[in-house]
Amino acid sequence: NSCDPAHAYKEDFGTGTPDIVSPVNNSIKGSTSYHPFSYPSATSTGPNDGYYALATNTAVIGFNLWQPTLYDHTSGDGKGNFLFFNAGYQKDVFYEHQFTGLVVGMFYTFSYWVVNTDPVSSNYINPNILAQVTDHTTGTVLNYKASGDITNSRVWQQIKFTFQATSSSVDLILSNQ
Repeated sequence: NSCDPAHAYKEDFGTGTPDIVSPVNNSIKGSTSYHPFSYPSATSTGPNDGYYALATNTAVIGFNLWQPTLYDHTSGDGKGNFLFFNAGYQKDVFYEHQFTGLVVGMFYTFSYWVVNTDPVSSNYINPNILAQVTDHTTGTVLNYKASGDITNSRVWQQIKFTFQATSSSVDLILSNQ
């Protein structure tokens, strides 16, 4: 995926039919060791640890008992998809993506939006995401930011940081902390 200065890269998970989980066979760019989750019915439980899904809301991925239902923060119409990861207790990498076409010496900003989908009264572990950008050639960490515990306020939060390209290719790595 090219990331030249004139054309900033933006990951968009598209739109879907409300109340249907989108097929995940080729729906995300980058890579993950997590398993795709296909939602069979509104009475099923949500994805287990180590699964991911593209969905328009939290009810459609099995969290229909948890209110209020959360939707993608960008569309506001209930049709925008978001990428849902159910990380477990194990601290591991859940998403990697290589970007090419960067200009050496130029500064870039990486940002993403995150929300904790657990019910407010739950005893689940709060997500804590470490995002880091590394030089693809040397593996040197160019910058990183940990989200800290994301409480179950059920409000989308933006996490971002800036890095300076040291080569034309970088790797974005997201891990569960």
